[in-house]
Amino acid sequence: MAAVASRAELERLLEDDVPHGDLTTEALGIGGTIGVMKFAARAPMVLALAEDAAAIITLAGCEVELFAASGAALEQGAPILRARGPAAGLLGSWKVAQTLIEIWSGVASEARAIVDAARAVAPDIPVACTRKNVPGTKRFAVAAVKAGGAVMHRLGLSETVLVFPEHRAFLGELPLFQAVERLRRRRSS
Repeated sequence: MAAVASRAELERLLEDDVPHGDLTTEALGIGGTIGVMKFAARAPMVLALAEDAAAIITLAGCEVELFAASGAALEQGAPILRARGPAAGLLGSWKVAQTLIEIWSGVASEARAIVDAARAVAPDIPVACTRKNVPGTKRFAVAAVKAGGAVMHRLGLSETVLVFPEHRAFLGELPLFQAVERLRRRRSS
């Protein structure tokens, strides 16, 4: 499985966390020291965005070995990745990669719990998740939902027509059936 974010998006995540370098690593003079960093599951979880975390660490100049793919159900202590490289790269990418996995694996784990509960009652039922997400995180949210075994319902305003009461407030006294007819005419023209 490949990273879901583009290289530019991953670079922005790094830039956001380390805009002017890692002051502690630089002040200690350890940036060039070669080291190893390991990520493991803190608790049972469904892994999400591991490939993106690995790509972030690679962008920071380290070599990464990925032990589990997004969507995998991991037990506590299960290895996720191992990175080797200079301390500047390891420490500069550490929290961004760790936080990416922690946040989105939480979403994937909860999605999987809902999917499992629903399928215990109806084995073929799809679980669809809302498009509501923190602005700028849609790509990650979709990947986490998919890693959890669910699907997305409506990714944005551009692919689905849904008439909410908020829309109807602007229609005045226009009956709903006439609003639907208006939609049909616009769609066919």
